Amino acid sequence: MGPVVVSEINYAPGNPSEAALALDADLSSEDLEFVEIQNSSSAEVSLQDWRLRLGIDYNFEDNATIASGATLVIVPFNPDRVDNASRTAAFRAHYGIDENVTLVGGYGGQLRDLGEGVRLQRAGQPTEDDPNYIPRLLEDEVIYDESAPWPNDALGSGMSLTRTVLQGLGNDPSNWTAATPSPGSLADQPGDVTGDGIVDATDIDAVCGGRKSGDLQFDLTNDGLVDEADTNFLIQNVLQTSFGDVNLDGKFNSSDLVLIFQAGEYEDNLASNSTWASGDWNCDGDFTSRDF
Repeated sequence: MGPVVVSEINYAPGNPSEAALALDADLSSEDLEFVEIQNSSSAEVSLQDWRLRLGIDYNFEDNATIASGATLVIVPFNPDRVDNASRTAAFRAHYGIDENVTLVGGYGGQLRDLGEGVRLQRAGQPTEDDPNYIPRLLEDEVIYDESAPWPNDALGSGMSLTRTVLQGLGNDPSNWTAATPSPGSLADQPGDVTGDGIVDATDIDAVCGGRKSGDLQFDLTNDGLVDEADTNFLIQNVLQTSFGDVNLDGKFNSSDLVLIFQAGEYEDNLASNSTWASGDWNCDGDFTSRDF
């Protein structure tokens, strides 16, 4: 799954605010629905031939992209149409967001209050046998419910489903909470110790440094210590991978070995010159046989 994931779903927005109605008297609660996606990777992602399916239908524009660590908010109407200008302004006023939040739309269908599915599909590579057929691959999926174990405060209270663990499975209700709607805001990711909106190898290196300094801002397990348990938590629980996975694609294989030996730091007798990406997996600053 991922790295682009569904990060927020507002399926029962409640009534429009007075500020919103002042801009568009015809604004309805259905107009205030939205689905937010977030790119948790360290690179821009092209959304050409991507789409949302199940409860709602939306095809992303051919030139659409989502920057590293950024969000897109998909709404029921097309915010680029001139005749939707007042509706777009009212939507922004209701949620207190400005032009820095990117809105796209509109989608077909509706997010049902009593349970619905949102499936994000990316484009695969056509085969030689059928070069005109674009396979649709699963990037992320959320099938929510209005009752436990899903957070039921998102129904009828004006709150939205907000993802708490971007790397966790979208269909797992333990990775979601009910919170004040915040379209366009980056999810607070556990493990993002560098504060750049992305959990990646730089965060692993930072936690390793924290183990040397004892700085409690790197205490991810909240046990009052910065130690091996914190790197284990970051790699296994947050990134959901294993030691040795240099490129953080979810598996340790020959591709990772090629990368680390290309870096050329294996037992090079240079003190503290290695990082996660160059083979230091035990946080001692060097790439040696101890890392294996």
